[in-house]
Amino acid sequence: MAVSRYPYRVFISYSHVDRIQVECLAEILADANLTPMWDRHLAPGVDFPDQIRSFITNAHVFLPFLTPASIKRPWLNQEIGYAAAMGKPILPVAVGVVPLGIITGVQAIQFGESLDDAAEKLSAECFARIAEATKVQPATYECTDDNARRAQMLADYANGVSALEQYGRIRQRASLTTFHLPKHGPKHAIWKQYFEARPDDLFLFEALRSERIALEKHARSVGCRLILDPIESVEVVYKNHGPASAPERIRGLLAFLTDRTISDVVVAINDNPERKSSLTLVGDWFCSEAVSSAISSSGLNALKEAVFTRHHQTVRTEIDDFDLLMKDLLAAMGWDEGSSRSRAISYLEKYLERTGS
Repeated sequence: MAVSRYPYRVFISYSHVDRIQVECLAEILADANLTPMWDRHLAPGVDFPDQIRSFITNAHVFLPFLTPASIKRPWLNQEIGYAAAMGKPILPVAVGVVPLGIITGVQAIQFGESLDDAAEKLSAECFARIAEATKVQPATYECTDDNARRAQMLADYANGVSALEQYGRIRQRASLTTFHLPKHGPKHAIWKQYFEARPDDLFLFEALRSERIALEKHARSVGCRLILDPIESVEVVYKNHGPASAPERIRGLLAFLTDRTISDVVVAINDNPERKSSLTLVGDWFCSEAVSSAISSSGLNALKEAVFTRHHQTVRTEIDDFDLLMKDLLAAMGWDEGSSRSRAISYLEKYLERTGS
């Protein structure tokens, strides 16, 4: 079985009495091109159970390290139960004991105290088989039809990853992408330029600001791939917000693209003016797809539905489809990854010059 180019994330549940063995186990997993996650990565000042839940939620496989000490640990069965409720595949690793409680009967990998043969048994192929076996399980989704809630959920999902000191490349297909949004507070005058028709929606502005800041953390760390709408479509999308809205938003995106402290940015222009949905991917951690309805009763563009999932097969399929589309769009435009950022800057600047904006 071919091993995925995206390392599988493995959360290790254990007793601190067994810390030395767990450190060895984590090294073995890392050497096998896996991403071990355990409480060594807990951030200070954050509620312990919340971070553990976040680790489990974002892991591909839950690995309880079963020893005479850990099976007495009250949190162990709670963590196992949470992983089972989340639909995470569970691979018990046991030293001198057998699985008990909720995982009684689950086949464990048995080791001696030295973990001598762990590298052979805990290979990337082993975890790929376990993770791929979950294909038969339906993906789970979280959804909303409110734009402020969508933006806040996007920020929360992205911040949940960075709180684990992990980052994912941003892939986004949207009109002007998240990176045209201001980072100013919701009372700043720039928001009135963006939303002339609804200048006092502070809750929405704060949510959009949170989205921008959260995603930029990832873009600064590992880069981004952006597919923008053609400028004609952008004008149509934002004209209902007021005549200054589209030019101001384009200037906002230009400020991001010309910021060379963000080093890895690739841009393409969508050749489909009938795009019905926007897509955001943060590494292979999660994806969000939002579908807009035409025009709301207030005359503004309205969100119909936004769905979020961490289901890894779904996310990885979206990544492959996005990368293929990006490659095709760049080829059709005669752009390449290295020049696409400068070409996109020129494309947007020419629009502002042409319209005198």
